Amino acid sequence: MIKKTCVDDLHYLENLERLCFPLENWNFKQIQSHHEIHPSLLYFAEDSEIPLGYLLYSETSFELEILRFGVLIEARRRGIAESLLGFLVDLAEARDIILEVNCQNFPAIAFYEKKGFINFAVRKRYYPDGKDAILMKKEPK
Repeated sequence: MIKKTCVDDLHYLENLERLCFPLENWNFKQIQSHHEIHPSLLYFAEDSEIPLGYLLYSETSFELEILRFGVLIEARRRGIAESLLGFLVDLAEARDIILEVNCQNFPAIAFYEKKGFINFAVRKRYYPDGKDAILMKKEPK
């Protein structure tokens, strides 16, 4: 089940952030600040109250931007990321979806390319470790 988050779900998002990105996670205040302005999604397995994945995004009249996207390690390769992204594609309708990804995150880059995203720019030395960010975009069908 995929649902948009509410205030009661912020602790889930904080926990997922910590587990999915132990070295570069958003803290509770960042998640709370995002939630006050932008939507988020949580993925729950059937008959479970514990979310396995999440997607934080911002939305304008012309595009959606993926800001954070993670699936618990033990739940990967079960179609959860595809489900979350598919839900977002449906929400986007006639709008572009954009994101940035670490140039060394080859599994994520391959996933996005498989889902129709194309590279359109690079942010040099964007991350604290000096790695570049690749900007990717999926245009509507």
